Amino acid sequence: MAKMNITGRYMNEKIKQGWSAEDFAKHFGATKEEFILALEKKFSSKASSQMMKRMEKNAKRKENLISAPVVEAEETFESTDEEFTSAITDLEDDSPESQIDILKRRESKLSSRIFSLESQHSELVSKRAAQRAEFKQQKMRLSALVEKLERAKSEFKTTFSEWKHTGAEMRELSSSIRREKQVLQSVRKEISSLQKVFIFAYCSGELEIENNSDIDLTVEPADVAVKFGELIDLSAVDSLAIKEVRQLARLLLLMKKIQANKVQFELTFENEKLEASYNDIS
Repeated sequence: MAKMNITGRYMNEKIKQGWSAEDFAKHFGATKEEFILALEKKFSSKASSQMMKRMEKNAKRKENLISAPVVEAEETFESTDEEFTSAITDLEDDSPESQIDILKRRESKLSSRIFSLESQHSELVSKRAAQRAEFKQQKMRLSALVEKLERAKSEFKTTFSEWKHTGAEMRELSSSIRREKQVLQSVRKEISSLQKVFIFAYCSGELEIENNSDIDLTVEPADVAVKFGELIDLSAVDSLAIKEVRQLARLLLLMKKIQANKVQFELTFENEKLEASYNDIS
């Protein structure tokens, strides 16, 4: 017995062609009972019962081809590969000629319908092929963008890390600069406190300053003139000449700046009278 490759579509087509149970059994090289048993295993009881009724009608039609046709109604079925789910309407005219004509008209309609559906399917196949090609292109572009984004992300992380490290270095250097400036300021104050300026008052009326590098000891002539006016009427300068009074005025202004900056100094007089007047006034 050959393997029975039974499907709903196959059964429906052959039954519409007029096959009986005997025809199917002969086709598969089996007995009628074996075929019916296979049919019942393959399909539900309802579907197999409907198919058996249709095959019995086909058998009766073959027996009555010469005699008057028996008026019967053909049931309509919808089939799948698993089972028939509904009935196909019986032919109203049971004569063999009328049945064939109706089936041919139906065949023509189905062929036209199938052709239309296949044309639509072909168009969809072409459309899907074009969409697939476009999809591949889009996927490639997307992959390139993702790769570019990953590179940019990696570069951003690197730059951000370097930026943070640079900021940390800047903060450390700023702290070092502040500390060093504080130390420098302290050193300068210490230098100023230890630095000694030497001032020499000569008989010629000149004043010489040595070892001064950081303090501005400039005395303006206008200030000297004002100071001279303050000194000229003092009894402490009675023994001094006009030139010596001017020298004393300039010296007093100079010493005021030196003392204001808290700088150590050493004052040497060549003129004893000028020294005496300076000591009396200061």
